[in-house]
Amino acid sequence: MVIAVDSYELTEDVEKARDKGIKVMSYDRLVQGTKTDLFITVDSKMVGVEMAEEMLERLPEGGDVVMICGPETDANCMDMVEGFEETIAGSSLQVVRKTYAKSWTPEYGFQAATEALSDVEHMDAVMCGNDGLAGYAIRALSERQLAGSTIVVGQDADLEACQRVVEGTQTMTVYKPIEQLAKKAAECAVELAKGGDPSQEGGGESHQ
Repeated sequence: MVIAVDSYELTEDVEKARDKGIKVMSYDRLVQGTKTDLFITVDSKMVGVEMAEEMLERLPEGGDVVMICGPETDANCMDMVEGFEETIAGSSLQVVRKTYAKSWTPEYGFQAATEALSDVEHMDAVMCGNDGLAGYAIRALSERQLAGSTIVVGQDADLEACQRVVEGTQTMTVYKPIEQLAKKAAECAVELAKGGDPSQEGGGESHQ
């Protein structure tokens, strides 16, 4: 089971494993440039769609949007961005700044949020790649007395994000059932090791 930090740097390793008859499963992030025996994840594109729909509902007359995305090496991040941009296409929402964090680490997250917001004079909403980035964005907005009046969306539904939603500084977060996903992945791994094909059993967001 591979949980890729960089979705694009494991192609050769996965191919070597599969050449030796070892089953390989991509968990959460799909390894790019080759095939794995199974991919199990949430629908990242739909995460972006839900973020966009929340903004469209909150800003029916349109507005300026800043996008603070996760790393471009994260395939899920790119799927989420695609879902978000496709959903707001043709609407009155306008992306005025788009940036990608170099990694999910705190220092790069804060840097991406600070740079993105400091370069924009006006914004109505901020789309964040995850709740960690949302936290940094809200910190930067607080310094400009804009926290709570600016729409901020994220994903993961971590505890701090849920608290911010209650406080009113974060507008929404997308919950992903990680425990269910991890349990399903473990069951699929056992099935693969036994020579079975869990992709034929149905259920979950699993794709071959």
